[in-house]
Amino acid sequence: MRRSWPVGFLAAGIGAAVWLLVRIPGGGDPVRTASLYLWLGWPAIVLASFFLGWAFPERPWRWPAAALGTEVLLRLAAARGVGDPRELVLLALVAVPCVAAAWLGAAAGSPADPPGGGDPARG
Repeated sequence: MRRSWPVGFLAAGIGAAVWLLVRIPGGGDPVRTASLYLWLGWPAIVLASFFLGWAFPERPWRWPAAALGTEVLLRLAAARGVGDPRELVLLALVAVPCVAAAWLGAAAGSPADPPGGGDPARG
């Protein structure tokens, strides 16, 4: 088993980067920020979840949880409180495809875990 905390920090960094890249151009306008998130931010996290699940297949649900958990913490910090509860509901709904993508990535195989356990005789 490899150390996974650096990958968790990477996933959290991806979540923070997505939050910043959506929030800054959105300028605080909820409609603009939501549309940017659904068109750019969410697909970025789904793709990152898939590739992190593919590269690190052990318990792949952790990668979208770290990314989206970081987003929740940043949203709460920016709102200085709960903010709009609908955002948390939206993030809960967004999490389902992200976790599914991570599991699909893990099922697709990993370069670190080749078939046969790395033994060329077992193939």
